[in-house]
Amino acid sequence: MPSAVPGATPAGAAATGASGAPAGLGPTALPSAVFVGEACAPERNTGPAPAVNGLTLFCIPGPGGITAGGLGRWATRPPAATQASPQVGGSCQPGDVGRLVRDPGGRPLSCLRDPNGALSWSDVS
Repeated sequence: MPSAVPGATPAGAAATGASGAPAGLGPTALPSAVFVGEACAPERNTGPAPAVNGLTLFCIPGPGGITAGGLGRWATRPPAATQASPQVGGSCQPGDVGRLVRDPGGRPLSCLRDPNGALSWSDVS
């Protein structure tokens, strides 16, 4: 009869770790909590994330769009629906006044008030 080796796993039995999970698989990583206003990357953080207090937070671009570093902020509201790039002469909203965005060709546009009082996207290059 073979002698038992201390610490050896009997043939046919799977080794388990302290948690009872099979050894070698390691612990399951839980998502870390995020905080309102904390920096995030909208390109990578596409889904909601839990906050410490149980709220569901969403990674949204900053008020001026995504910053040079590609960062946004965690917020309690989901990001607004992505719209097509604005076109020169297209209408814009009062909240867009002063924002710089790129048209499909890459030219910088800004929402400005026309002489007739309407707001429209204008080429500012």
